[in-house]
Amino acid sequence: QVLAEAGEELGGTWRSAVRREEAARQALTADYLFKRDEHYLVADGKIQIVDEYTGRIMADRSWNEGLHQLIEFKEGCQVTGRKHPVARISYQRFFRRYRKLAGMTGTAREVAGEMWSVYRLPSAPA
Repeated sequence: QVLAEAGEELGGTWRSAVRREEAARQALTADYLFKRDEHYLVADGKIQIVDEYTGRIMADRSWNEGLHQLIEFKEGCQVTGRKHPVARISYQRFFRRYRKLAGMTGTAREVAGEMWSVYRLPSAPA
């Protein structure tokens, strides 16, 4: 009821119940469900998303539907414009599209568990 009354006062996009409720839902999600140092880090005044599977920073990534901007606002960062991706896919899903994967690194032992759980790739000792 409060949202509906505010929407009538504000007009424009806020008159749409669907958009109004989605904006409120996103604001509550940003404020209560996304936790600093768990879901994201703040570094150099910018929000950096933490990959939930690997714990690594996902460089140049942002959440959609205004969620990223709400978290920037919550953390006192400069609010960026919304990005409009053409397509989206995680590295894990991208690499799973290949029938065969191989690689070489001197640090495979450190990520052997992740390589197996995410890609079903065994790691051979050096």
